[in-house]
Amino acid sequence: MKTQLTTLVVLALASDVACADITFGKDGNEVSIYGILDVGVGSLEHSYGSSSFFISGVNPYNLNSSPNSYTGLFGSGISMSRVGIKGSADLGSDWKAFFRLETAVNVVSGELSNNGKSLYNDINGLKTANGASAIDGQAFQRAVYLGLSHTTAGQLEIGRTTNLSLDQEAQYDPVQGAYVFSPLGFSGGIGGGLGATENTRFDNSLKYENKVGPVQFGAQYKFSGSKNDQSAGSAYVLMLGVDAGAFSANGTYSQTTNTVAWATQYSNVVAPDPNLQIENTKGFMLSAL
Repeated sequence: MKTQLTTLVVLALASDVACADITFGKDGNEVSIYGILDVGVGSLEHSYGSSSFFISGVNPYNLNSSPNSYTGLFGSGISMSRVGIKGSADLGSDWKAFFRLETAVNVVSGELSNNGKSLYNDINGLKTANGASAIDGQAFQRAVYLGLSHTTAGQLEIGRTTNLSLDQEAQYDPVQGAYVFSPLGFSGGIGGGLGATENTRFDNSLKYENKVGPVQFGAQYKFSGSKNDQSAGSAYVLMLGVDAGAFSANGTYSQTTNTVAWATQYSNVVAPDPNLQIENTKGFMLSAL
């Protein structure tokens, strides 16, 4: 059995980030327990107070028309704080099985990150920082899936997967989607959800990716689910890119039908909100460097 422990602590833009990865493995089979904890201190003008549930605690891009300012702790400034477990098993003949379970946490409060709860609090009179997201208090909000991969056939993920456009945004954003310091990282309306933050992650989904020479391509499909939870509606995403030496480019196109447009009713902390909103969207994003 092999045990590996790696810890990295860096200080940047008043944000402390601690990363840890413990890996157990033998003969091509590995299981890792890992996490990132990100916390900082700062001041934000025209802002409501910090939320115990909102991913970063503060919202630097939607200032809520507040005449007040907030000074104190915030989380997930550079990297979204998370804990998770992942693993892979060698099946032979270049095939592997793998899995991931990953959840986001608010380091300041110790709560599971729940943007739906932060919106619900604002609607009901508790004026704290808030914003929409696909991360709404689920046990594993960031990802939970099983998968198969092959050296030439590519890889397939089944379960709650990240949107291919979110993967693209994180790859090409100069600050890698830093949640407080990047509008791309913060808002799915700008990047990662191709029109809605709630679409940055898909329940009930299949996600396929492959690379042949310099060309990479992928497709993702979300099955329709119950209208009483976040799996409502269907969606598909197509991805095509090229990675040739110093040049790299990637494009994604998505179309959603009756998917979530406002996530307060999907918070796992509060009862469903009656103001259900769903929408149909189309989006296209092209990135290059």
